[in-house]
Amino acid sequence: MNVSNNDRYSKLLTCACQYYHLNRSFDIYEIDELSSPMIFSIRKPTILLPAQNQYTDQELIFIFRHEVGHFYYHHLLYHFGVELFSIVYWWNPLNKYIKKQIDTLLEMSIDHSFSSSADETIAYLNCLLKVKKQSAQQQLFPKLNSSLSMNNLQESMLEKRFQLLTHSQKRQHFLSVFVVVISVSIYLFSYYFTLRGVSTPSEAKNNEIFTLTNENSYGISNGDGTYDLYLYGEYIETVDSLMGYDYVPIYNSLEDVPQN
Repeated sequence: MNVSNNDRYSKLLTCACQYYHLNRSFDIYEIDELSSPMIFSIRKPTILLPAQNQYTDQELIFIFRHEVGHFYYHHLLYHFGVELFSIVYWWNPLNKYIKKQIDTLLEMSIDHSFSSSADETIAYLNCLLKVKKQSAQQQLFPKLNSSLSMNNLQESMLEKRFQLLTHSQKRQHFLSVFVVVISVSIYLFSYYFTLRGVSTPSEAKNNEIFTLTNENSYGISNGDGTYDLYLYGEYIETVDSLMGYDYVPIYNSLEDVPQN
């Protein structure tokens, strides 16, 4: 249900936009069975909220600041670009890991904006916990490729977000850089290795590999467009084209073959 004209939502969303000095309208929808707030659509950004969410005004401001922040910092474009990249390189087994790490970094970059004071950080962490508890219910709403949700991360990732918010800014920067370097390195190094079966062809094991030359082979024309090929005087096969056999001498009959 479109609730963009809801006075409460409209007022709180305006406060969130003012934080980024952003003059932009966002559509707001309440969706049944949606477990976590999210933002989607690059062209026309829309914020989705769980229906009957019972968020307080402060929690809604945090949520709107979080989702508007994804739009303000172009995270939706980054997320969409990663999806396109994973489609092109669909065979890379590290795609899922890289996408998860990118989501983690995008969420953490927004979380960092709520660390201006201890009171704000604690209130924001409580908001994340409430969102996580609500998302414990079965999520029936499909996740969109062009969306970013406050609950995109698993429990282990949520724990990392809490740790980063409760540690010093220097440590936050170090861990963020560390995650980026490790993720990119693993992804790039994966292209240096190719998993494939190693075996020797059965023909090589049985010494059945041979090469046709103008000295050890010849062909006999059958008159119907086909040719019998011989190797060392022994018949090997009949072909209907001489493509690839240009160097093999062709005769009209076995009697025409020179005797060595």
